Amino acid sequence: MKRRTFYHISLLFPYLVLLVSAAITALANGFDLFTQADPALNFVAGMFSFFAIAGIIWGPLYTWMVIVMLIWSRG
Repeated sequence: MKRRTFYHISLLFPYLVLLVSAAITALANGFDLFTQADPALNFVAGMFSFFAIAGIIWGPLYTWMVIVMLIWSRG
């Protein structure tokens, strides 16, 4: 794997984790984020929910950083 390909994949990885956590949150809780059906899944579903909701804050900031890094690494 070339170094440039590795950098592009590593910049894409947080987006993939965000999509997976949002999908797991939607499957586990549906649209009701504050009630948990199974207490055993409470901790794990809470972590995924927190990461998915925190993505609202870090998503635009990280996207701006990725765009700057991709423009800076051209040529």
